[in-house]
Amino acid sequence: VWLDRDRVDAYRAADACTAAYACVSAEALAYADLRLGLDVQKMLVLENGVDPAAPIENADARAALRRELGLDPRDFVFLQVAPLLPAKAHRVAVHALARLRTTAPAETVARRSKLVCLGGEMNPLHAAAVRADVARLGLEGAVVFAGHRSDAPDCYAMADAFLLPAFWEGCSLAVWEAIRHGLPLVLADVGAAREQLRHGRGALVAPPFASVLELDATNVDRVVRDVDDGFVARTADAMAAVVRAAGPDPARATAPSPSPLPPVADRRTMARRYLLLFRWLRLGGREPGVRTALARAAA
Repeated sequence: VWLDRDRVDAYRAADACTAAYACVSAEALAYADLRLGLDVQKMLVLENGVDPAAPIENADARAALRRELGLDPRDFVFLQVAPLLPAKAHRVAVHALARLRTTAPAETVARRSKLVCLGGEMNPLHAAAVRADVARLGLEGAVVFAGHRSDAPDCYAMADAFLLPAFWEGCSLAVWEAIRHGLPLVLADVGAAREQLRHGRGALVAPPFASVLELDATNVDRVVRDVDDGFVARTADAMAAVVRAAGPDPARATAPSPSPLPPVADRRTMARRYLLLFRWLRLGGREPGVRTALARAAA
């Protein structure tokens, strides 16, 4: 969505020399077809995958990390796993948290909702804007910037829910990880979120545009810069629904129960599908002939 006209033209010029396009979601395929104007007959959807055998941390890790981050066992913690980049909509997350905490009835779990942002500050200007929002909204004790950490499983175990109101996505690895850890999800309805949520639980939030096909280099900076009130309100409502569904007492000793991932979310499935595609093309095959085999490999 951020490609300028010259870069789009370069893709189109290379189209005739391209054997296949691997798209990580149906939405990515749609954009490549309908906005970039590439040959849709060459496009295949190959979703991203994660390690289904990675360790899932226990109650000790949950409690220890909450203490380290200054979180109370009674807090309802939303986890956002994303580098601090405008496309990940941290400002929307912060404003939605403020709305949730101020509009919820007094003495409810929602009043103790907090947000942990896990990810490095890859865009200093955006990070500064997010921190300014936190200060202006009086959320200094409610938003934790955890930075980049190597103990992501601990962070999922520490959380009560997963939040990602991004403006666009491909096929989020963090969403698969959250599903694997059994966390309820609040996701913007972009990228593969709708397909991923079928394997988890939670809510989809409409982004501040009717379709990602509306975005391009002429308007994308404005879209990510603005904090759309409707988007914030919808996100806060979805967060409130997730809090209500969790029940009145989030001070449980363990994280939500892990959930098995579907085969399509397994990184070994992903690797097999890419290898199958590369072998097929290496032998001189064309992309239509490999579609059925790739679908079977995903199942």
